[in-house]
Amino acid sequence: MTVDRLCSSAIQFLKDFAVDKRRVYATTVSYGSRLLWNAFAKRPDLFAGGLVTGGFAVNADQATAIAAAEIPLWVTHGVHDHLLNISLARTTRTLLTNAYAARAKTPEQIGPLLRYTEYEDAAFSLPDYHAAYGPTYEDGSILRWLLSQHKPSI
Repeated sequence: MTVDRLCSSAIQFLKDFAVDKRRVYATTVSYGSRLLWNAFAKRPDLFAGGLVTGGFAVNADQATAIAAAEIPLWVTHGVHDHLLNISLARTTRTLLTNAYAARAKTPEQIGPLLRYTEYEDAAFSLPDYHAAYGPTYEDGSILRWLLSQHKPSI
């Protein structure tokens, strides 16, 4: 699926159904992170928050667009992920933090906008350390955080 198709499908869904447009979220696992980064950078107006588990790194342009829109994100990753190295999540954290800092955000202001969790091996019920969605989605506090995000009144 392309970003344009995803966004146009989301817009059509919002038109066709009774959806609180201030509370549209995206969550992704692994390769889907590429689509999420592109969608958030291209149409930040659609999203109130996001959750990326075991994904690829955001690029600098995407990070700049996401920081400009102040889309709250939580990034999780397994420390010993055998498919996508933990360095990708760490790069994402660095690029987003730098993009917020370039907008004169303090660490205290960045904290609510960018959450980050690395999972050690013991967090996984199966020895698939790429499956960061397991401990992420099992953690009610992360899901509550995501669902508490909302855009200002439209």
